[in-house]
Amino acid sequence: YAFLACGRDGLRIVDISLTIYEVNPSGSLDTPGSSRAVKVLGNRVYLADSNAVYIYDITDLPSQISLVDSINSQDADLHAVGIDVVDNTVVVANGDYGILLWNLSTGETEEYENGEFCRDVTLKGKTIYAADEEYGLRIYDFSLEETLLEVGSFPTSGNAQSAAVSDLGDRIYVADGLG
Repeated sequence: YAFLACGRDGLRIVDISLTIYEVNPSGSLDTPGSSRAVKVLGNRVYLADSNAVYIYDITDLPSQISLVDSINSQDADLHAVGIDVVDNTVVVANGDYGILLWNLSTGETEEYENGEFCRDVTLKGKTIYAADEEYGLRIYDFSLEETLLEVGSFPTSGNAQSAAVSDLGDRIYVADGLG
Protein backbone atom coordinates (compact mmCIF):
# COMPACT_ATOMS: atom_id res chain seq x y z
CA TYR A 1 0.00 0.00 0.00
CA ALA A 2 0.97 3.61 -0.57
CA PHE A 3 -0.19 6.20 1.97
CA LEU A 4 -0.71 9.67 0.54
CA ALA A 5 -1.25 12.95 2.38
CA CYS A 6 -3.60 14.63 -0.10
CA GLY A 7 -4.21 18.10 1.30
CA ARG A 8 -7.91 18.86 1.70
CA ASP A 9 -8.75 15.36 0.44
CA GLY A 10 -7.23 13.82 3.59
CA LEU A 11 -5.34 10.54 3.76
CA ARG A 12 -5.58 8.23 0.78
CA ILE A 13 -4.49 4.60 0.75
CA VAL A 14 -3.64 3.07 -2.61
CA ASP A 15 -3.23 -0.65 -3.24
CA ILE A 16 -0.08 -0.67 -5.37
CA SER A 17 -0.21 -4.43 -5.95
CA LEU A 18 -2.86 -3.87 -8.62
CA THR A 19 -2.03 -3.25 -12.28
CA ILE A 20 -4.38 -0.25 -12.21
CA TYR A 21 -3.96 1.60 -8.94
CA GLU A 22 -7.19 2.14 -7.06
CA VAL A 23 -7.93 4.11 -3.96
CA ASN A 24 -9.36 1.72 -1.40
CA PRO A 25 -12.73 3.29 -0.43
CA SER A 26 -12.41 1.99 3.14
CA GLY A 27 -8.90 3.48 3.16
CA SER A 28 -9.95 7.00 2.32
CA LEU A 29 -9.99 9.25 5.35
CA ASP A 30 -11.34 12.74 4.84
CA THR A 31 -9.67 14.65 7.65
CA PRO A 32 -10.89 18.04 8.92
CA GLY A 33 -7.67 19.90 8.10
CA SER A 34 -5.26 19.72 5.19
CA SER A 35 -3.14 16.56 5.20
CA ARG A 36 0.49 17.60 4.72
CA ALA A 37 2.73 14.66 5.62
CA VAL A 38 2.52 10.98 6.47
CA LYS A 39 4.88 8.53 8.17
CA VAL A 40 4.34 4.77 8.25
CA LEU A 41 6.04 2.82 11.02
CA GLY A 42 5.07 -0.82 11.51
CA ASN A 43 1.29 -1.06 11.73
CA ARG A 44 0.83 2.65 12.46
CA VAL A 45 0.29 5.63 10.18
CA TYR A 46 1.16 9.07 11.58
CA LEU A 47 -0.53 11.97 9.78
CA ALA A 48 0.27 15.69 10.02
CA ASP A 49 -3.03 17.34 9.14
CA SER A 50 -2.46 21.11 9.57
CA ASN A 51 -4.48 21.64 12.78
CA ALA A 52 -4.16 18.08 14.12
CA VAL A 53 -1.92 15.02 14.27
CA TYR A 54 -3.50 11.58 13.94
CA ILE A 55 -2.25 8.06 14.58
CA TYR A 56 -4.04 5.21 12.82
CA ASP A 57 -3.73 1.44 13.23
CA ILE A 58 -3.51 -0.26 9.83
CA THR A 59 -3.14 -3.86 11.07
CA ASP A 60 -6.43 -4.92 9.43
CA LEU A 61 -5.93 -3.30 6.02
CA PRO A 62 -7.72 -3.27 3.67
CA SER A 63 -10.89 -3.84 5.66
CA GLN A 64 -10.35 -1.46 8.58
CA ILE A 65 -8.34 1.58 9.65
CA SER A 66 -8.70 2.59 13.30
CA LEU A 67 -7.89 5.90 14.93
CA VAL A 68 -5.53 5.19 17.84
CA ASP A 69 -4.75 8.67 19.14
CA SER A 70 -4.69 12.32 18.14
CA ILE A 71 -3.88 15.82 19.26
CA ASN A 72 -5.47 18.95 17.87
CA SER A 73 -5.31 22.70 18.17
CA GLN A 74 -7.16 22.52 21.52
CA ASP A 75 -4.23 20.51 22.94
CA ALA A 76 -1.39 22.62 21.50
CA ASP A 77 -0.67 25.37 18.99
CA LEU A 78 -0.67 23.40 15.74
CA HIS A 79 0.24 24.05 12.13
CA ALA A 80 1.43 20.49 11.40
CA VAL A 81 3.17 20.27 8.03
CA GLY A 82 5.78 17.53 8.59
CA ILE A 83 6.15 14.49 10.84
CA ASP A 84 8.58 11.82 11.96
CA VAL A 85 8.61 9.26 14.78
CA VAL A 86 11.25 7.68 17.01
CA ASP A 87 10.50 5.32 19.90
CA ASN A 88 7.51 6.85 21.74
CA THR A 89 8.01 10.38 20.45
CA VAL A 90 6.22 12.00 17.53
CA VAL A 91 8.15 15.00 16.20
CA VAL A 92 6.08 17.52 14.25
CA ALA A 93 7.30 20.23 11.90
CA ASN A 94 4.86 22.74 13.27
CA GLY A 95 5.01 25.58 10.75
CA ASP A 96 4.91 29.01 12.40
CA TYR A 97 5.11 27.40 15.85
CA GLY A 98 8.45 25.60 15.34
CA ILE A 99 8.83 22.00 16.50
CA LEU A 100 6.37 20.02 18.61
CA LEU A 101 7.37 16.88 20.53
CA TRP A 102 4.50 14.57 21.50
CA ASN A 103 5.41 11.91 24.08
CA LEU A 104 3.09 8.98 23.37
CA SER A 105 3.81 7.36 26.74
CA THR A 106 2.61 10.34 28.76
CA GLY A 107 0.46 12.21 26.22
CA GLU A 108 2.44 15.38 27.00
CA THR A 109 3.41 17.84 24.29
CA GLU A 110 6.30 20.32 24.28
CA GLU A 111 6.58 23.19 21.83
CA TYR A 112 9.89 24.72 20.71
CA GLU A 113 10.23 27.84 18.60
CA ASN A 114 12.99 27.38 16.07
CA GLY A 115 12.96 30.31 13.68
CA GLU A 116 10.74 31.31 10.81
CA PHE A 117 8.64 28.39 9.54
CA CYS A 118 9.53 24.76 10.29
CA ARG A 119 8.59 22.95 7.08
CA ASP A 120 9.95 19.41 7.67
CA VAL A 121 11.64 17.21 10.28
CA THR A 122 13.76 14.08 9.91
CA LEU A 123 15.05 11.98 12.78
CA LYS A 124 18.19 9.95 13.09
CA GLY A 125 18.52 8.46 16.57
CA LYS A 126 18.04 11.31 19.03
CA THR A 127 18.90 14.03 16.49
CA ILE A 128 16.30 16.15 14.70
CA TYR A 129 17.12 17.70 11.32
CA ALA A 130 14.68 20.53 10.64
CA ALA A 131 14.09 22.38 7.38
CA ASP A 132 13.32 25.91 8.55
CA GLU A 133 12.37 28.01 5.53
CA GLU A 134 14.30 31.25 6.14
CA TYR A 135 17.05 29.80 8.35
CA GLY A 136 17.91 26.67 6.36
CA LEU A 137 18.87 23.42 8.07
CA ARG A 138 18.79 23.35 11.86
CA ILE A 139 20.04 20.41 13.91
CA TYR A 140 18.82 19.55 17.41
CA ASP A 141 19.75 16.99 20.04
CA PHE A 142 16.82 15.67 22.06
CA SER A 143 18.59 12.91 23.98
CA LEU A 144 17.83 14.60 27.30
CA GLU A 145 14.29 14.27 28.60
CA GLU A 146 12.10 17.30 27.76
CA THR A 147 15.03 19.24 26.25
CA LEU A 148 15.69 20.31 22.70
CA LEU A 149 19.21 21.66 22.24
CA GLU A 150 20.32 23.24 18.95
CA VAL A 151 23.70 21.72 18.08
CA GLY A 152 24.17 23.02 14.56
CA SER A 153 22.76 24.87 11.59
CA PHE A 154 23.47 25.51 7.96
CA PRO A 155 21.97 28.49 6.15
CA THR A 156 20.66 27.85 2.66
CA SER A 157 20.36 30.31 -0.21
CA GLY A 158 16.59 29.93 -0.58
CA ASN A 159 13.75 28.59 1.54
CA ALA A 160 14.49 25.17 3.05
CA GLN A 161 11.57 22.87 2.26
CA SER A 162 12.66 19.37 3.24
CA ALA A 163 15.49 17.56 5.00
CA ALA A 164 16.69 13.96 4.70
CA VAL A 165 19.54 11.95 6.22
CA SER A 166 21.28 8.99 4.60
CA ASP A 167 20.83 5.55 6.17
CA LEU A 168 24.40 5.65 7.48
CA GLY A 169 23.85 9.14 8.87
CA ASP A 170 26.90 10.49 7.07
CA ARG A 171 25.03 12.75 4.60
CA ILE A 172 22.29 15.32 5.02
CA TYR A 173 20.17 16.51 2.11
CA VAL A 174 18.12 19.71 2.02
CA ALA A 175 15.58 20.62 -0.66
CA ASP A 176 15.86 24.36 -0.95
CA GLY A 177 13.36 26.37 -2.96
CA LEU A 178 14.14 29.79 -4.28
CA GLY A 179 13.46 32.68 -1.91
